[in-house]
Amino acid sequence: MELFGTGKPRDPDEPPFGTEAVGYKHIALLVDSVDEEYARLKALGVEFIMDPATVDSGLRLAFFKDPDGNVLELLQKPE
Repeated sequence: MELFGTGKPRDPDEPPFGTEAVGYKHIALLVDSVDEEYARLKALGVEFIMDPATVDSGLRLAFFKDPDGNVLELLQKPE
């Protein structure tokens, strides 16, 4: 699990899609396969705010919110 802290406002268009002035940005959960977890969670009715994508560093990720509105990230390290 990866926790990020912040003390300054963020660009509202930049993941994780918020402007928290204080507090954490999101919680990242390391998974073996973002695509498999994405499919499993979608089948259970989870709505994603960012579909799976691979970023420049090679990390694969996707974002969703839990029932309380907390932003969660699925994170897969490159092989």
